[in-house]
Amino acid sequence: MRLLLVLMGLFLMVRLFSFAQDKPQPFEVSVLIDPVGLRAVSTASSGGSWEVSIHSSNWLMPDGKHRNGDLRIGRIVEKPEIDAWFGRLPANSVVRLLVVDDKEAADGIERYKLVSVLGVGDDAILNGIASELAKTVTFEDDVFGTFTLDRQLDLFFAEVGADGERIQVSVTSSDDMPDRDELVLLKAFWAGWPRWDPRLREFAAEELINMKQDAWLEEEEAPPTMIDFASRMKPQDIGINREGEFVVYYDDGDLFFGHSIVVEGTLAAGPTEASIQG
Repeated sequence: MRLLLVLMGLFLMVRLFSFAQDKPQPFEVSVLIDPVGLRAVSTASSGGSWEVSIHSSNWLMPDGKHRNGDLRIGRIVEKPEIDAWFGRLPANSVVRLLVVDDKEAADGIERYKLVSVLGVGDDAILNGIASELAKTVTFEDDVFGTFTLDRQLDLFFAEVGADGERIQVSVTSSDDMPDRDELVLLKAFWAGWPRWDPRLREFAAEELINMKQDAWLEEEEAPPTMIDFASRMKPQDIGINREGEFVVYYDDGDLFFGHSIVVEGTLAAGPTEASIQG
């Protein structure tokens, strides 16, 4: 009987040791949070439970080795906690975190689960990268003037004038420079803007005037004509990708109570879709 009890005890010890070995062990990493900062996504239809996630391209492992690539660190929190987490983990900051491996992840991205925030990171290399990211990056163009990089959106923005209006144009960032292919297409689009603008306004009027007349008329407001509809639109933002697909945002002139009128299309086919957003 005593032998049986001893064997059972040994068996339980082996099981407990095996369980402890299988359970991920926490470890410390220093992480440079990317320019977008913390993300939050609802994990339940009720909206009560959220996953906050840190994205990083540069981090320091416990063995002292610096890593770069695509790192995601997540934690499930309750909705009232979200603001506090965003305040503790700002974009472009270096933080020390206690994490465990996310054994469930199988998408090729390095993923950890966040256990706790240990404090501000003091790694010289990561802080140096953070300092570079904080600098203003500009690019001078012969047509659009000064482009300025918005790291959160990963886009370069510039402003140009047309008929007394200021219009914002954008191209994707590529290694902290405007994407050359997009810039060439944007210049071609802008060179033809005196023809494109009235064409896009007319298209938007044709697509949206029935919506305006059916559901967006204020009390005692007269239904606008096609000409009135188009004339009240004011261009605000222009973007285009390297496939020649453009999107133009217009101020609606209070046609839709301040919503933006958005016209999309391609350089080859012209305008293909008009909608209201915002």
